[in-house]
Amino acid sequence: MAIRLKPVQYLSNAPRPKGRGKGRGKLTLLFFLLIQFTLSAQDFKHQYKSAKEFYDEKKFNFAMDGFKPLMVYDKSNPYTEYASLYYALSAYHEGYYTLAKETLLQVKQLYPQWGQADEVNYWLAAIYFEQGEIFQAMRHLYAMRSPRDLASIERMKNKYLLQIYDEEVSRLVLEEFPGETALLKRIITRKVGRGDYEAAKELIELNGLDEKDFNFPEKKKIVFKEKYRVAALFPFLAATLEPSPGSKRNQATLDLYQGMKLAVDSLNQLGINIELAGYDTERQFEKVEALMALEEMKSVDVLIGPLFTDEMAPAVEFSKKNQVPMVNPVSNSADYLGENPNALLLQPDFATLGTASADALAKLKLKKPCVVLYGETPRDSIMAFSFVKRAGELNITVALTREITRENSSAVYTTLVNPTKFDKFRNPIEFQLKKDSIGSVFVASDDELIFTKVISSVDRRADSVIIIGQDSWIDKPSMDLDKFERLHIMMSSPGYTDVLSPDFQLFRKRYANKFGSMPPNFAKTGFECMMLIGQSLKEYGTDLIQGLKQAGNIPGVLGRAYRFQDSPCNKEVPFVTFQYGELRMLYEIY
Repeated sequence: MAIRLKPVQYLSNAPRPKGRGKGRGKLTLLFFLLIQFTLSAQDFKHQYKSAKEFYDEKKFNFAMDGFKPLMVYDKSNPYTEYASLYYALSAYHEGYYTLAKETLLQVKQLYPQWGQADEVNYWLAAIYFEQGEIFQAMRHLYAMRSPRDLASIERMKNKYLLQIYDEEVSRLVLEEFPGETALLKRIITRKVGRGDYEAAKELIELNGLDEKDFNFPEKKKIVFKEKYRVAALFPFLAATLEPSPGSKRNQATLDLYQGMKLAVDSLNQLGINIELAGYDTERQFEKVEALMALEEMKSVDVLIGPLFTDEMAPAVEFSKKNQVPMVNPVSNSADYLGENPNALLLQPDFATLGTASADALAKLKLKKPCVVLYGETPRDSIMAFSFVKRAGELNITVALTREITRENSSAVYTTLVNPTKFDKFRNPIEFQLKKDSIGSVFVASDDELIFTKVISSVDRRADSVIIIGQDSWIDKPSMDLDKFERLHIMMSSPGYTDVLSPDFQLFRKRYANKFGSMPPNFAKTGFECMMLIGQSLKEYGTDLIQGLKQAGNIPGVLGRAYRFQDSPCNKEVPFVTFQYGELRMLYEIY
């Protein structure tokens, strides 16, 4: 006759049976524990699966909530390591780089023999690169034992290493990691591009490379002329122009050219003879190609333009072949420079704007951390990366770096003003990022959707947070300029002009007399561009590019200054803020 076990009796206060019943009790208890273990394991499995589904759907905030309980060690939980890894990756994708880094470092310390150690090192490298800590990132990459995706690692290294513009940092990276040939070649190419040929040849010889791979130009003879010929390659779109008083579709281009023409008159009065010729690119590659083949182009001393990258290639080829300077007066994109040693940006590039923003913030000597928010365009990423890198060098703590897209733009509010505490009238008095816990927000974007939300959020916080942005924000029609002054918003302003200065007043008067209207911003830019080029041609002759790169600070006529020392773009970046309703230079206030 079979005996039916009743485990409930062994959990009551009744005395246990003696003899063989005691053994049966142990079996029953083991059976009960096994059931509990199985149920617990199934619960861990279900929770891990649910969190992983959120991760796969890119709902990273929900994924973090799901993975977090699974990170606690439990001998019945087989998902501790993986949950920790995916929690860190979710934090990474949400822009919480410091949290992700600390979690991964903890995984590395607690589970040094884990089979996914290479994955941990890979993502630590990605985070350190994002935070501008190049050497830490490289050390984690080199710590990988048997990396499977070598191509991905090379892409990561090239993305960040080839953005290092500081020559000393590049040298130190190569000193510690001598196998980084791509970085070495980039350094040599840049030296060739800057005209530092002796140093480039020395590196080539030391590393057993071939000089033929680096396109050393033949040295051009420096010539000083009685008259210089300047060609403006602009999209005038002449076929679309109509003799009407209203603004044209390419009005900015026309304003730019008129400013240049006025500068030519001023230069002629100074004894600097410039022949300015305008060529219509029509926004077409083929048209630029045809223009560069014209016989008259052989006598050109400087090309200004093309203004758009899709037109550039024929002009770049012409510039390199004939060693003719090629200047862009309006762009901030380093793409214009490429590997052309004769190219020059009169504006700071996006990397310079990011670096200069960190320098300007450092002068305020704030003791609290900074939050970095940036848009989804390449220019925004470059600015943000450069800011974070420079901030690290200046010991500015970056608490959070986050990409803001149109899809997740609400993250601006949840990051800055997500309420955690209310007063009796239900007004928020505390936030997820606590009041006075941060000192500044750097916004690397001119997307109105992003920066208006940042301004609104900081206004709602009502604490001492300072916003760093760009002066292009002022031109947006929806902006309330009172907020700029009240919130002490500081902005990079490469084209800043003191409109009350005698030089600007004279320019405005002469422009109005010649063209019958007040000068718009692009006319001012064109005037300043042509004045700089004309005066530089007189000073350096046809060696204009190298002359500018070897000069110190160059005073502007209307703007503040130019500085091209060892750089193909302007490194001088003024910062402005509103005071008493007027734009003022930052250094005049702080």
